[in-house]
Amino acid sequence: MTKAEVRRLFPALLAAWRALAEVSDTDEQQLRFSDFYSWLRSAHPDAIRFRSVMGPREDLEQWFDEATHQSWRN
Repeated sequence: MTKAEVRRLFPALLAAWRALAEVSDTDEQQLRFSDFYSWLRSAHPDAIRFRSVMGPREDLEQWFDEATHQSWRN
C-alpha cells in the first residue's frame, strides 16, 4: 500500500480497532498508540508497510494523535 492509501484508510482502521470490546469503553485520552499499532501489525500488516520520510510508525502515530486529540503529548 502507498502512504496515501493508508492515510485514506486510517479512519476506518481506527474505527475498527475502537469497536473491539477491550477498547470500546476506553476514554479517548487513555488510548495508547502502542496498543493500536500492535493490533494493526497483526490484523492489517500491509498498513504498516509504506514508504515515508519519517517512517510508517511515526506517520501512523501522528495520525493517531490527531484523530484521538492527543497531539498535545508531542
